[in-house]
Amino acid sequence: MTDMATTASTAVHTVLASVTLEVADLEAARRFYDAFGVNTYIRLRASEAHSTGFRGFTLALTVSGPATVDGFVAAAVDAGATVLKPATKSLWGYGGVVQAPDGTIWKNRGRRRRRTPAPPPVRSTSSSCCSVSRT
Repeated sequence: MTDMATTASTAVHTVLASVTLEVADLEAARRFYDAFGVNTYIRLRASEAHSTGFRGFTLALTVSGPATVDGFVAAAVDAGATVLKPATKSLWGYGGVVQAPDGTIWKNRGRRRRRTPAPPPVRSTSSSCCSVSRT
């Protein structure tokens, strides 16, 4: 049996090629994911039972920056998604959350840019600032 902590800590880079979603209306879902721009990563199949609301999982889409987040959120809304959290700047970066017509929740966020730390303050080790003269 593999320890999850060990597996996660040794992974260098992981790519998920596709996700299969069960949806009640295949054609409506196809139209939505085409408009949302992730259709090449989403596989769809008809669900046997109708479901609404939270489906037990959330998908996250990390994109290049705030403008791209805004573009994905706008495309999702135009295609019928509901905004659960408007795209805004927060302590963790820029992002928003939408719910697709099939119930899937999508977190959209921009990559955080690493800030270059400010250089430490320069401190003088000499006492040349204050000279004392004796006569």
